[in-house]
Amino acid sequence: MLAEAPRLLIAGHLHLDGVLRGLPGVGDPHHELLRDAPLTAFERLIETALEQNVDALLLAGSLFDRLPSIRTAALFRDGIEALHEEGIVTVYAGPNPDQVRQLSKLNCCPQEMILLAPGHRTEVTVASLQLALFDEQHRNSLTKSKIDIGITWDTFGHISDDHRLFHGNRISAPLILSAAHESSVTQQIQNSIVHAPGSVQAISGSIPGVRTVTLCQLDTNGEVDLQSIPLSSVVYKELECLLNEKESLDDVELRLAEIIEQQVEKTLPANVNLCHLNWSIKGSSKAVAKWSSQTLLELLDLNFSEMNSSTELINQVQLIPQLSGSPHRHEEAFDEEWIEEELLRYLSEECQSNAECRIDGIEQIDKKHSELKLLPFQELKQELETKTLCHRAAELGLQALRDQQKAG
Repeated sequence: MLAEAPRLLIAGHLHLDGVLRGLPGVGDPHHELLRDAPLTAFERLIETALEQNVDALLLAGSLFDRLPSIRTAALFRDGIEALHEEGIVTVYAGPNPDQVRQLSKLNCCPQEMILLAPGHRTEVTVASLQLALFDEQHRNSLTKSKIDIGITWDTFGHISDDHRLFHGNRISAPLILSAAHESSVTQQIQNSIVHAPGSVQAISGSIPGVRTVTLCQLDTNGEVDLQSIPLSSVVYKELECLLNEKESLDDVELRLAEIIEQQVEKTLPANVNLCHLNWSIKGSSKAVAKWSSQTLLELLDLNFSEMNSSTELINQVQLIPQLSGSPHRHEEAFDEEWIEEELLRYLSEECQSNAECRIDGIEQIDKKHSELKLLPFQELKQELETKTLCHRAAELGLQALRDQQKAG
């Protein structure tokens, strides 16, 4: 690819003034980090544009998650003006052009920023590249000129040749962008690459993965090169570990360390400040019975609370019994393992179908199979009434069975 090919930095949703939510176990010590995470990502966006010496910054998503504060609006204005001073053009072609009007009311709208929106411009040339807003109103006019980057507010995941964007060859461009996705999506369709840059920092903390911006380079032959650059300071990851009933605590610790090394340390960018790890720790009823979610959480917090000097790890654990579903007879009676599994199955099904399930029917698993009476389930009942996940309820059910057996 030619060195002089135009270079653009493409960013999706900024979510400025957004607050991260949906991360259980994250408390007051991290309040400031969560509050400022979208602003931190925006500052990194400006730094990246300067470091990469791009010709233009293209903003293709929402600027704000709500009405902007003066602090946020001023930060946005100063960042765009800093790019302008270095000769970097900023184009906003997101789905909420009214947000530019909100900036104007606060006297914080960068005069240098180009707005692509119906009623304003729908086409602009930046660094020899033709950018055009692609919507129903201007669909026909766009097919008459050469377009390097078409921008749509449509949502697309996997699209086919007969999608309305391409039906009848209504638009032909090397790159087509969508501003509608939280996560990055890229697909080749006909002679175009369709791409959604996603968000620079997800404000829904339960969405896994690192958020990025896209460095885009287009050469004179229409070839497109896309490179992802991570920006988010707070990341959520889902991890899974399978327990073996013969494992010791040291064995479990070693395997947890291996998972963190392979799936966190080797994949997490160095600029992440906080990583929330949601662990699904699974095993047979015998394997799970050796542990509790609290024991495993304490093990993780003791040994794996940070990745390096700048990245803190927060762990959350779900201990999940895996059911075999097969009853085993021993001397014409069902054995204890199967009874435990039936209890877990009952609890899981009841909790999943009705978050306010009653405890009355849990006193007997099945009269045909067992006369086993369970101890009072006060703690289990409380967990169910507060709509705690069924896996935790199942774990408490197992503990109640063990207490019953010890009581004779």
